[in-house]
Amino acid sequence: MKKLRVLLIGAAFSADLHSDAYARLRDKVDIVGICDKRLDQVEALANRYGFTGYTAYDNYDDAIAQCDCDLVDICMPNFLHHDVAIKAMNAGHDIICEKPLATTVEDAQDMVDTADKLGKHIYYAEDWLFAPAFRKALEIINSGKVGKPLYIRARESHCGSHSPFAQSIKYCGGGCMVHLGVQPVSFMLAMKDNKWSELTAMTSGGGENNMVHQQMEGEDWAGAFMRFADGTYATLEANYVTIGGMPEVVNTYIKNKNFSGTFAIQQQLLKDYEEDITKYVEGLDKAKVKAVYNHISTFLAKENKRFQITKIGKNARNRDYIGCVEWLADAGVVNICYCMNQPELPLKGNYDPKLYKIYFKDTGLLIASLDEEAQEDLRANKNLGTYKGAIYENIVGDMMVKQGYNLYYYSSDKPSLEMDFFVRDADSLIPVEVKSNDNATVSLNNLLKEDKYPDVKYGIKLGYKNIGFNGKFYTFPYFLTFLLKRFVAERNIFKS
Repeated sequence: MKKLRVLLIGAAFSADLHSDAYARLRDKVDIVGICDKRLDQVEALANRYGFTGYTAYDNYDDAIAQCDCDLVDICMPNFLHHDVAIKAMNAGHDIICEKPLATTVEDAQDMVDTADKLGKHIYYAEDWLFAPAFRKALEIINSGKVGKPLYIRARESHCGSHSPFAQSIKYCGGGCMVHLGVQPVSFMLAMKDNKWSELTAMTSGGGENNMVHQQMEGEDWAGAFMRFADGTYATLEANYVTIGGMPEVVNTYIKNKNFSGTFAIQQQLLKDYEEDITKYVEGLDKAKVKAVYNHISTFLAKENKRFQITKIGKNARNRDYIGCVEWLADAGVVNICYCMNQPELPLKGNYDPKLYKIYFKDTGLLIASLDEEAQEDLRANKNLGTYKGAIYENIVGDMMVKQGYNLYYYSSDKPSLEMDFFVRDADSLIPVEVKSNDNATVSLNNLLKEDKYPDVKYGIKLGYKNIGFNGKFYTFPYFLTFLLKRFVAERNIFKS
């Protein structure tokens, strides 16, 4: 069978997601061209996924005109989708385009009309419809085994858009609805053959009217009420969430049905913890305990996330802070993750007590602890990537602790090798990698293929993935971390 020749335009966030799929379809797809204004990003993307034999372009006009391809995959900022798609179709190519299709209804319609006129295919890259779990759910529903659905409720949320241009309507086209709500909408429409009859919707409005992300021109909350042709009703919510799991914060969110008041509660909780340090610390320098507490988010924002006492104050030395970190852990404020000496069994005793990461017990408090500038970066999504890894590691680490695990990681420059967490079963050391994006799992693969790590027999990857096993490591979505201990204990059941 002739391979599909693909020109990939864009080499940033969404291109990673698409490239992961192409890398798993090497027998059917050839990446013949990659285009991005930054050629270093083109090279990095190709190296991550093992693409070879491609031509690199630094502008899409040249790429579209020169590349001998069957399909153009558009992974560019929203405001460029329309122009690139029109040029590519006029050049004779079929199209895959990231969501949203365009920044205006008019531009989206023009793309569809052009495809019809030229006899070209245009595919809107909405992946929910093809996720195995959703396909199975749709199959069960359509079979009638669960009866006739009378009411559908859907919600998707996270802390902010992936798009650095999301604060601008001109460049983004909207807020949480076009980035998040579109996914459950597509599934609901698939359930009902696109036959809807009524729609009522409202949003936070954008800008100063937003609940949290007031620097963003697009909405940070949106809701809709739908009625389908067969009489089925549905409600939909999309929002950018940063509330964490503290009971008072969650209860306030549930009560108000929005973020009003949640951030203020989180900040007050942080202050309360600091006051408790002043009240209850005995036998230690209270100022030093508070200094550790106030620097947690600073180090989590670093690439390696390791907490360094020597950098929290002038002439700060480890020996002067003995017991400070442990006090915060004993008080239930933080979780400590120690660096292993070597990736080998046993876990206990095989670590350096001077090398560690510190995570908050509650991820909402991590977000609330960021300074004003960082808050603006995160909440307005100007620099979400700086904190994204820390947020997901913080969530996973706390879920592991709640299952009774102690936290261990590994980091080494010689050879270059990093792993977020380790757990164990009866005879195996199990690396657990937390991916905030869909980049290649280099360290995990190295641990599994190197003979010098005989205790490592399989691994676990947590990320934006469905449940799976590739012969070397298992993949699970983040939210299933709470079942990690059960899975490890019962893994033989899953062996095939």
